[in-house]
Amino acid sequence: DALNTARLEASFRPQGETNNEKKWPDLLTMACGLLLALSFLKYIYPPLGWLALGSVAIGFPKVLLRAIASIRALTLNINILVILAGNTF
Repeated sequence: DALNTARLEASFRPQGETNNEKKWPDLLTMACGLLLALSFLKYIYPPLGWLALGSVAIGFPKVLLRAIASIRALTLNINILVILAGNTF
């Protein structure tokens, strides 16, 4: 509950409990992955490399919001590390 109030989207499943429900990623995540995968076709057609920028533009807000929530909760997680790694260029 504490992690969810910090907007870090945690879930708890007791040991032995199984959940066979198949869950699909949200639409933005699938669009981000599709654009990234298509950007690898830049070796065939170079302008497709720009699709990677579209993938970043779609995925960045979600990572940024989670990083801000993590900073507010004074925890370090992968979202903060991704933001820091992007600033090293």
